[in-house]
Amino acid sequence: MLIEIILLIIALVWLSFATYFDIKTQEIPDWLSYSLIIIGFVLSILKSNPSYILIILGLLVITSIFYYIEKELKWVKGYILIVISAFIYFFVAAKLTQNIFSSSILGFLIFFIIGDLMYHSKQWGGGDVKLLAGLGIVFATYPKVLLTFLNPNLNLPFLIILFINILIAGAFYGIIWAFVLAIKDKKKFSLNLKKILHMKKVRLLESIVFILTLVLLLVAFFTVQDLRIRLFALFLGILPLFFLYLLILVKSIENMSFIKKIPISKIRIEDQIQNDIFYKGKKIYSKKSLGVTKAQLALIKKAKIKSVIIKEGIPFVPSFLIGVLISLIFGSLIFF
Repeated sequence: MLIEIILLIIALVWLSFATYFDIKTQEIPDWLSYSLIIIGFVLSILKSNPSYILIILGLLVITSIFYYIEKELKWVKGYILIVISAFIYFFVAAKLTQNIFSSSILGFLIFFIIGDLMYHSKQWGGGDVKLLAGLGIVFATYPKVLLTFLNPNLNLPFLIILFINILIAGAFYGIIWAFVLAIKDKKKFSLNLKKILHMKKVRLLESIVFILTLVLLLVAFFTVQDLRIRLFALFLGILPLFFLYLLILVKSIENMSFIKKIPISKIRIEDQIQNDIFYKGKKIYSKKSLGVTKAQLALIKKAKIKSVIIKEGIPFVPSFLIGVLISLIFGSLIFF
């Protein structure tokens, strides 16, 4: 129980620090996400048996070597080392506890895969992915110690509850952030919104989503008698329309506030440059890239380019913190 309390406190403190850094600098320090993953692994093993401390120290040495390879030698990608570390830790844990289907390793892998998909769709940064993977370890199951004074709705596996609540928190957080930016420059926002709404692709997508929503609602209301299922179908039907218009809103805000021209001296690793860059007739950066790398940045500076256009995003880590707090206190917000 003591280990569970320590892990819970560390996770909330680390999330608070990550939220601060994400809002202030739009970067999450590697030490935050990596240390959360390591601490999660270590304490998960300790929960099985405190006598495994020597094994844990050995695993920490392995992790330190991996971190050095990723940071200094650049032999392989950091996320590959994270996966290798996870399997090493939990192979040992499984052998010790005879539980090959450890909930923590499943939580890590599920959240890492989800985060990686978000990263490759350019919705999240690399720091978000590693932080989410760490949360998958820490919150693979609901902390039992909290059940003594909280009564959350745990009608779904806790990982699912947590992820849904993070998305809900992110949606509301994004709407508030977007409205604040829209109010600051109403005229520019209005012009961008009208431009997007009149695009042929947007009109077509709007029609498809509306028709699918209507079909779903009609089928549900004429074939299903259970009121709860009807209400759930209504929720599912409205959801695509809600997210479509939310996406349009965010896109108009993005074009207005997040597409910026900055001097090359201010560009950071993983910034998304919005145009192709050539040096001596060779493409050194593609606008389709997930973000500028250290090697690409060195070449860009060598090309003596003075400024670039980048795309910034809404800091998403605050929704991680809000989603975790909602999940711990209330559990699932979907009642059925």
